Amino acid sequence: MTVRSAMPAASGRCEHELRALVAAARWRAADPGLVDAVAARLPGGDGGVWVQEWTAAGGAAWAAARREGSAWAYLRAASY
Repeated sequence: MTVRSAMPAASGRCEHELRALVAAARWRAADPGLVDAVAARLPGGDGGVWVQEWTAAGGAAWAAARREGSAWAYLRAASY
């Protein structure tokens, strides 16, 4: 996982939340590829973009969980 290198100037709170998602990915509660992709799109410290990107990722994950219908998919969606 390359989250740290994807965010050059993450705020302490953002970095904490990214680390929590990386940890969740270890237990299949988040998709590591999605976490990396979203982290790469986040400019350091811009809270508005942070909310927008993770809201979009969460919405897409919920839609996928509804199609798939598995408990794991819903768990991943709830992580975002």
